[in-house]
Amino acid sequence: MLLHSIIIPVYNTSQYLKECIESILCQNDILFELLLIDDGSTDDSGKICNEYSQKDTRVKCFHILNGGVSKARNYGLSKAKGQYVSFIDSDDFVASNYLKIIKDIIDSHPDFAIYNYIRWINNAKQEKGRFRLSNRMYHSIHSLYQEAVNLEIVSLSVCCAVFNRNIIETHHIRFNESMKTCEDFMFSLAYYHFLADYSTYCPLVPCCLFPCRNSTLLFF
Repeated sequence: MLLHSIIIPVYNTSQYLKECIESILCQNDILFELLLIDDGSTDDSGKICNEYSQKDTRVKCFHILNGGVSKARNYGLSKAKGQYVSFIDSDDFVASNYLKIIKDIIDSHPDFAIYNYIRWINNAKQEKGRFRLSNRMYHSIHSLYQEAVNLEIVSLSVCCAVFNRNIIETHHIRFNESMKTCEDFMFSLAYYHFLADYSTYCPLVPCCLFPCRNSTLLFF
């Protein structure tokens, strides 16, 4: 069975972190490792990471000096062992079918896949995500870019995607640690550039569940 790596950058989210971690660990659809990268938290987040790594062998905890989300994600990539990688933010959580969706994706050995989300505000569903790329073959990277622009998909969040780690490592794709915004977008564009099989770009699968605080995101 393929190993999947889930990378969570953590910074001062102790209020939500347990909910995030528990939403993943309660699922057993695939073989996975959960990498918690504590980015110099000053609250109890680091302690929570330690507790989960001590009681569940699937969890690996790392503590680094604070350097931002891109640095934490890059550190996670350097430690990941899975054939595929996904990212989750520590103040979000995933749906009960999250790992089932991941399994369905990686069983077909794609280069790349995306899924969707629902935005929650005050514990109520408010807005379905806009990741609507067609489930079809893209014959060039330009055609993919053009559709993304036409659909006003500007964030291309890495929290809505599954990446093939071999492509990431072969071409040493990393997040730009000097960027404070749009780092997801640039990482995704860099990754697209090296995809050889355009037919596996965007199987539009049901999303996972992520709530985002102040406007919760639910991926399904």
